[in-house]
Amino acid sequence: MATTPAFQAEQLTFADCRVTSFQLGRPGTPLPNAEDVASFSYTFTSEQGVDFDNAIIRIALHVAIEAKRTDEALPNELVGEIRTETFFRVTGLDALMATEDACAARAEAILTSATVRLS
Repeated sequence: MATTPAFQAEQLTFADCRVTSFQLGRPGTPLPNAEDVASFSYTFTSEQGVDFDNAIIRIALHVAIEAKRTDEALPNELVGEIRTETFFRVTGLDALMATEDACAARAEAILTSATVRLS
């Protein structure tokens, strides 16, 4: 049984990072008063992809911010979001893709996503 090729930390070099969106509040909807908010809840969603032609890994992060109300009968309210993208250059990608299981590695690396909720 062959093993799936993997990137090594020394193959990655930071290329760029940017905030693509930052929003606090929603148009036409006022933010809740501070005394009405007990705490905040954050949902993190990440998405990763590989541009094999340019040897770039892209990691996108989306954070949804919800206000938890002091009145527990009221639902959480979406009050903001942050979206970022981070890019890494990969050295030796051509050698990695030349391995026996390169097709499987390429299919796995194209896109993965995950969601984590913190309250």
